[in-house]
Amino acid sequence: MTCSASIKGRKIAGWYKKKLGNLEEKNLVSLHPEMPWAKRVHWMYSILIENKFGVSRNNLMKELAKRGIETRPLFYPVHSFSFYKKQGNFPVAEGLSQRGISLPNSVGLPENDVNFISEEMKKAVHA
Repeated sequence: MTCSASIKGRKIAGWYKKKLGNLEEKNLVSLHPEMPWAKRVHWMYSILIENKFGVSRNNLMKELAKRGIETRPLFYPVHSFSFYKKQGNFPVAEGLSQRGISLPNSVGLPENDVNFISEEMKKAVHA
């Protein structure tokens, strides 16, 4: 990733954090933490939908799609793929996969789009 792309990614992440911070304060979503000893590379921006949100991840994705906002589910757990099939219970991986949503993010994403996406998420939950 080029330096300017990395800087832009951090800027976009900051916009999302600012606009979605009140949802995190209400325990409706979890945003990516950043440890003081590390700098994240924001090549994607994903959040976790908490149970209190009142709308499932899939229903939120459908609602946002109706509003012209394309999202993606978070990664599927490795043990769920047939070629890695593993017997057992993996509740953390499964929970993260079921609650995770990747929001629009690219170096060309303007701040007003982040504002629109954030406001539409709030409308979906009435927050």
